[in-house]
Amino acid sequence: MRRRRATPSSVVDAGVQFQCPCTLHYPVAYVVEQLKSARGARSIKTCAAEIGVSFQYLAKVLAGKMPPGDRMLESIGMRECGEKRYEKIP
Repeated sequence: MRRRRATPSSVVDAGVQFQCPCTLHYPVAYVVEQLKSARGARSIKTCAAEIGVSFQYLAKVLAGKMPPGDRMLESIGMRECGEKRYEKIP
């Protein structure tokens, strides 16, 4: 079962703007750098197998062509918070 994504902070519902409960957000570039450092000297295929994703998908994320998925984010202790905003899991 997929978890529902948080409502983006730009959405206004019944006159009240959504306030994100997170205190610190990270851009996609920071998340990609964390994935690269977590990969270390391992090959893309080995790292992708440990995470549970295809190596093609991991390569596209590391190249910045696709956003990271839930499994990738969980592997580095992060989660998505809204649209293209990420936070560290406490």
